[in-house]
Amino acid sequence: MNALVNQIDSTNSSGTPAPRGFLLLSVLLLLVLASAIAVVYSSYKSRQLFSELQQKSKVAMALEEQWGRLLLEKSTWASHDRIERLAKDKLHMRAPDPSAIVVVEQ
Repeated sequence: MNALVNQIDSTNSSGTPAPRGFLLLSVLLLLVLASAIAVVYSSYKSRQLFSELQQKSKVAMALEEQWGRLLLEKSTWASHDRIERLAKDKLHMRAPDPSAIVVVEQ
């Protein structure tokens, strides 16, 4: 570390920083700047993805609610009482007399 400080502090005879030290300082400054930009971008992307996750979670919850309602509606439409009532009312069907029932065995 001391060698790095010595290189940065070294000056030539005219009092200006040495080109090598200036180059090293510039590279370090650019790396720090790039790191800062990467942190900002990473934070932005993280927030953006979290927002998208929340939206998708809301959609999934709404779909699950709709699925529950559809299952309830399906069970209502397929109930035995409803089917029997529709068979009697709309199709004029009736249960056969017990004497008319024939059991077929194999």
